[in-house]
Amino acid sequence: MREIIDSVFIILLSLSILALLHSYLFYPLFVYIIARLRTQKLIEYQNVQHPELPFVSIIMPVHNEEKLIEEKINSLASLAYPKDKIMWFIGSDNSTDGTNEILRSYESKGHPARFFYLATRTGKPGVVNYLYNESLNWKTNSKNHINLFTDASVMLKEDTLFQLVKYFKDERIGMVDACMLNKGIKKENISISESTYVSAEVKLKQWESKAFLNMIGPFGGCFALRSNYFEPIPSNFLVDDFFLCMSMFSKGGKAINSLDAISYETVSQEIKEEFRRKARISAGNLQNLTHFFKLWFPPFNLLAFCILSHKILRWFGPFFILLIGISLLYLDLSTGAKIYNIGLAGFICFFVFIPLLELLFKYLHIQNIITKNINYFILMNLALCKGFIDYTKGIKSNVWRPTKRY
Repeated sequence: MREIIDSVFIILLSLSILALLHSYLFYPLFVYIIARLRTQKLIEYQNVQHPELPFVSIIMPVHNEEKLIEEKINSLASLAYPKDKIMWFIGSDNSTDGTNEILRSYESKGHPARFFYLATRTGKPGVVNYLYNESLNWKTNSKNHINLFTDASVMLKEDTLFQLVKYFKDERIGMVDACMLNKGIKKENISISESTYVSAEVKLKQWESKAFLNMIGPFGGCFALRSNYFEPIPSNFLVDDFFLCMSMFSKGGKAINSLDAISYETVSQEIKEEFRRKARISAGNLQNLTHFFKLWFPPFNLLAFCILSHKILRWFGPFFILLIGISLLYLDLSTGAKIYNIGLAGFICFFVFIPLLELLFKYLHIQNIITKNINYFILMNLALCKGFIDYTKGIKSNVWRPTKRY
């Protein structure tokens, strides 16, 4: 009987390690190799003067963004795109700071814009749905009507919009994500670790784009979608961008990341703010996981394999880590084998001593990128756990509080 239990824990240990290695190492390496061997060829619009460029509705929900809204509007105004083929739809979700006053000051400045001021909070998905419906009053729902979804905190270059839209000449493409670059990085807080993570995600999404046209989820701050692929976001859903991506996949569209479509966002500085944001995203991702269950399970087609490898295994990473710890402890006590003793010691060092060491470094004002990144990885997995708990309790509202602006 003891041998059977030992075998069960060995299997759990092996599968948990394999799942983590697959998501963080084997899958990125596999996609990288495929991307190098067979980059997909796309049909593109060659320049911003092309007469067939599609109409673009820019959809931007905001809430209490007085610190950034002027810079954002100036960013939109600088976009190099035909003015007769663009319209902004900006909706304030019952902002209580100076956001509405600033928006009203732009109403008479001749921008191709429509401003909406919601009297009650509906949450970001609700505002997105509302603005999308308003956009249909200007351009019908069709493959030649593009929606650009963007956040107030994300600034665009002059050619960002064109660098997104140019790929929609290829009728296979349903979604194009911008290349997110971080600014405001400071080595004394978590921003450098967050920027490292974002940079790695950009590379992985670019490889997925080149290899399969299956970029698994945009960053959310700036991405474009064909209007006819839009699906109303459920009222209690937290992660609208991933919902729209999965819905687009379910209708047969393809998604890519454009390295030329540059957008900028100030990276998170405070661990509490980033923990809260990651936990919220985690809960929202689990909503999408169950809603689009048939899209990824069973994972016997290419798209399902990519979703499972890139996203789902990573979302369940905290549970794999917990299983590794429990299995190592049991096997060490049960068998006394040196390999499990060393493994358990390494596990405790990684998940206990290194975070304590990082706290000591922080107290002594010592910057060590290795301990900082490990600590970031652990805290973000704890945020995934928090999101799972929130999801199991039931999510009744998608009203959000923007991340602290700097």
